[in-house]
Amino acid sequence: MSRKPSANVVDNSLVLSLPNAINPVVWRMELAKAKMSAIEIREDKLGDFTLILKTPKGDSNEIARFNDKSDALKGLGAISSAMSKAEKDEGKSGKPAKSGSFLKKAAIVIASLLGFAFAFIILINVLLMFSGTTVPSTGSTSSGAIIQDGVPQSADDFLKGR
Repeated sequence: MSRKPSANVVDNSLVLSLPNAINPVVWRMELAKAKMSAIEIREDKLGDFTLILKTPKGDSNEIARFNDKSDALKGLGAISSAMSKAEKDEGKSGKPAKSGSFLKKAAIVIASLLGFAFAFIILINVLLMFSGTTVPSTGSTSSGAIIQDGVPQSADDFLKGR
Protein backbone atom coordinates (compact mmCIF):
# COMPACT_ATOMS: atom_id res chain seq x y z
CA MET A 1 0.00 0.00 0.00
CA SER A 2 1.27 3.44 -0.93
CA ARG A 3 2.09 5.89 1.85
CA LYS A 4 1.27 8.79 -0.47
CA PRO A 5 -1.90 10.80 0.26
CA SER A 6 -4.59 10.89 -2.40
CA ALA A 7 -7.79 12.83 -2.93
CA ASN A 8 -10.61 12.65 -5.47
CA VAL A 9 -13.96 14.32 -5.98
CA VAL A 10 -16.67 11.66 -6.33
CA ASP A 11 -20.40 12.46 -6.50
CA ASN A 12 -19.79 16.03 -5.34
CA SER A 13 -17.84 14.80 -2.29
CA LEU A 14 -14.16 15.07 -1.51
CA VAL A 15 -12.72 11.66 -0.64
CA LEU A 16 -9.32 11.91 1.03
CA SER A 17 -6.96 9.05 1.86
CA LEU A 18 -4.14 9.88 4.29
CA PRO A 19 -2.09 6.70 4.93
CA ASN A 20 0.92 8.74 6.12
CA ALA A 21 -0.97 10.32 9.06
CA ILE A 22 -0.22 9.30 12.65
CA ASN A 23 -3.58 7.51 12.57
CA PRO A 24 -4.19 6.70 8.87
CA VAL A 25 -7.61 7.84 7.75
CA VAL A 26 -9.97 7.89 4.78
CA TRP A 27 -12.07 11.03 5.09
CA ARG A 28 -15.13 12.19 3.13
CA MET A 29 -16.69 15.64 2.94
CA GLU A 30 -19.74 16.76 0.94
CA LEU A 31 -18.68 19.82 -1.01
CA ALA A 32 -22.16 21.35 -0.95
CA LYS A 33 -22.07 21.53 2.85
CA ALA A 34 -18.58 23.04 2.92
CA LYS A 35 -18.87 25.84 0.37
CA MET A 36 -17.12 28.52 2.41
CA SER A 37 -14.95 26.23 4.54
CA ALA A 38 -11.17 26.31 4.68
CA ILE A 39 -8.62 23.57 5.21
CA GLU A 40 -5.44 24.55 7.02
CA ILE A 41 -2.42 23.11 8.81
CA ARG A 42 -1.80 23.95 12.46
CA GLU A 43 1.17 23.03 14.64
CA ASP A 44 0.31 21.97 18.18
CA LYS A 45 2.36 22.12 21.40
CA LEU A 46 3.68 18.59 20.87
CA GLY A 47 5.22 19.51 17.49
CA ASP A 48 2.63 17.58 15.48
CA PHE A 49 0.94 19.11 12.46
CA THR A 50 -2.83 18.84 12.15
CA LEU A 51 -4.89 19.17 8.99
CA ILE A 52 -8.04 21.04 10.07
CA LEU A 53 -11.35 21.90 8.40
CA LYS A 54 -12.64 25.34 9.47
CA THR A 55 -16.32 26.09 8.82
CA PRO A 56 -17.89 29.54 8.35
CA LYS A 57 -19.53 29.15 11.78
CA GLY A 58 -16.06 29.04 13.33
CA ASP A 59 -16.02 25.31 14.06
CA SER A 60 -12.74 23.43 13.62
CA ASN A 61 -12.76 19.73 12.74
CA GLU A 62 -9.58 17.69 12.82
CA ILE A 63 -9.03 15.68 9.65
CA ALA A 64 -5.66 14.06 10.44
CA ARG A 65 -2.51 14.57 12.52
CA PHE A 66 1.03 14.22 11.12
CA ASN A 67 4.51 13.97 12.66
CA ASP A 68 6.03 15.92 9.79
CA LYS A 69 4.94 19.23 8.27
CA SER A 70 5.88 17.98 4.80
CA ASP A 71 3.41 15.07 5.17
CA ALA A 72 0.65 17.51 6.16
CA LEU A 73 1.52 19.70 3.16
CA LYS A 74 1.30 16.65 0.87
CA GLY A 75 -2.21 15.99 2.17
CA LEU A 76 -3.19 19.62 1.63
CA GLY A 77 -1.69 19.50 -1.87
CA ALA A 78 -3.68 16.35 -2.69
CA ILE A 79 -6.90 18.12 -1.65
CA SER A 80 -6.08 21.17 -3.75
CA SER A 81 -5.21 19.06 -6.81
CA ALA A 82 -8.40 16.99 -6.56
CA MET A 83 -10.61 20.06 -6.30
CA SER A 84 -8.85 21.78 -9.21
CA LYS A 85 -9.09 18.63 -11.35
CA ALA A 86 -12.80 18.25 -10.56
CA GLU A 87 -13.44 21.86 -11.56
CA LYS A 88 -11.57 21.42 -14.87
CA ASP A 89 -13.32 18.10 -15.62
CA GLU A 90 -16.70 19.70 -15.01
CA GLY A 91 -15.84 22.44 -17.51
CA LYS A 92 -14.72 19.91 -20.16
CA SER A 93 -17.81 17.74 -19.86
CA GLY A 94 -19.98 20.72 -20.71
CA LYS A 95 -22.20 20.13 -17.71
CA PRO A 96 -23.25 23.39 -16.12
CA ALA A 97 -22.56 23.94 -12.46
CA LYS A 98 -25.46 22.91 -10.26
CA SER A 99 -26.50 26.41 -9.31
CA GLY A 100 -30.22 25.78 -9.20
CA SER A 101 -33.05 23.59 -10.29
CA PHE A 102 -34.57 23.42 -13.76
CA LEU A 103 -37.78 25.07 -12.53
CA LYS A 104 -35.84 28.00 -11.11
CA LYS A 105 -34.02 28.51 -14.42
CA ALA A 106 -37.28 28.20 -16.38
CA ALA A 107 -38.95 30.81 -14.14
CA ILE A 108 -36.05 33.19 -14.75
CA VAL A 109 -36.36 32.74 -18.53
CA ILE A 110 -40.13 33.30 -18.48
CA ALA A 111 -39.80 36.38 -16.27
CA SER A 112 -37.13 37.77 -18.60
CA LEU A 113 -39.33 37.26 -21.67
CA LEU A 114 -42.29 38.94 -19.98
CA GLY A 115 -40.07 41.83 -18.94
CA PHE A 116 -38.88 42.31 -22.52
CA ALA A 117 -42.48 42.18 -23.81
CA PHE A 118 -43.65 44.83 -21.34
CA ALA A 119 -40.64 47.01 -22.12
CA PHE A 120 -41.40 46.71 -25.85
CA ILE A 121 -45.05 47.71 -25.35
CA ILE A 122 -44.05 50.70 -23.24
CA LEU A 123 -41.46 51.76 -25.82
CA ILE A 124 -44.03 51.60 -28.64
CA ASN A 125 -46.52 53.71 -26.63
CA VAL A 126 -43.87 56.31 -25.81
CA LEU A 127 -42.81 56.54 -29.45
CA LEU A 128 -46.44 56.91 -30.58
CA MET A 129 -47.04 59.58 -27.94
CA PHE A 130 -44.06 61.65 -29.11
CA SER A 131 -44.93 61.23 -32.79
CA GLY A 132 -48.39 62.69 -32.15
CA THR A 133 -50.36 59.67 -33.31
CA THR A 134 -52.92 58.04 -31.10
CA VAL A 135 -53.17 54.43 -30.18
CA PRO A 136 -56.37 52.99 -31.63
CA SER A 137 -58.78 51.86 -28.94
CA THR A 138 -61.25 49.03 -29.13
CA GLY A 139 -63.96 50.99 -27.32
CA SER A 140 -66.31 53.33 -29.14
CA THR A 141 -67.84 56.53 -27.90
CA SER A 142 -71.56 56.06 -27.68
CA SER A 143 -72.35 59.73 -27.30
CA GLY A 144 -70.41 60.72 -30.40
CA ALA A 145 -68.95 63.68 -28.51
CA ILE A 146 -65.77 65.15 -29.93
CA ILE A 147 -63.10 65.75 -27.35
CA GLN A 148 -61.27 69.03 -27.77
CA ASP A 149 -58.47 70.58 -25.78
CA GLY A 150 -59.45 73.47 -23.53
CA VAL A 151 -63.17 72.71 -23.68
CA PRO A 152 -64.88 71.54 -20.48
CA GLN A 153 -66.29 68.03 -20.62
CA SER A 154 -67.76 65.46 -18.28
CA ALA A 155 -65.60 62.74 -16.77
CA ASP A 156 -67.69 60.09 -18.51
CA ASP A 157 -67.06 61.66 -21.93
CA PHE A 158 -63.37 61.98 -21.15
CA LEU A 159 -63.01 58.34 -20.10
CA LYS A 160 -65.08 57.07 -23.02
CA GLY A 161 -62.93 59.03 -25.44
CA ARG A 162 -59.69 57.39 -24.31
